[in-house]
Amino acid sequence: MNKKELIAELKKLGLSDEVLSGIEDDQLEGLVEKLKPRELAFDDFLKESKNQGEFDRRVAKALETQKKKLEEPNTDPKPQDVDPDPKKKDEIPNWAKTLLQKVESIEKGKIEDTKRDSAKTILSKSEVLPDDLKQKWISRIDINSETSLEDQTKALEEEYSTLVQSYADKKTIAGPTPNITDDKEPSKEEIDNFINI
Repeated sequence: MNKKELIAELKKLGLSDEVLSGIEDDQLEGLVEKLKPRELAFDDFLKESKNQGEFDRRVAKALETQKKKLEEPNTDPKPQDVDPDPKKKDEIPNWAKTLLQKVESIEKGKIEDTKRDSAKTILSKSEVLPDDLKQKWISRIDINSETSLEDQTKALEEEYSTLVQSYADKKTIAGPTPNITDDKEPSKEEIDNFINI
């Protein structure tokens, strides 16, 4: 700032021409900075111990007042608060019931999604069930059952093993399994014995 701007700024801050005439030019800028009101951040304000103490006292008083208001029953009801039917006091308003139902359904949905994801993970780790059945049989797991997801998966694996064994038992294989222990081709006699068994 030049000298004229500094003097104008000091006049805005309330210094008279008389006072300004006694200030040397090199001191004008420093004086403007000192006299300018500065913005004080709330944290800076609280750094001063007297301010922090006063702030804490006021907050404590406000909390105590609010606590008393919550603990005291309202003995001076407003006309719109007076309900001619005292039975309705204990009833939850319909809008609150609706809101509670929505919140509960959202929570239940999230829980079911988590359980369903867990069931998919457990079923996908099965080494017994083929992949195509894992996808089809996921619906057979009851995520709301008291039986654990692991136990239900084991039951499905056992069912699959039983079905495979039952199918194999119905398809009887005639004769003993051929003994092939080397890379030699079986002789004609061995082939005839195997076919005629």
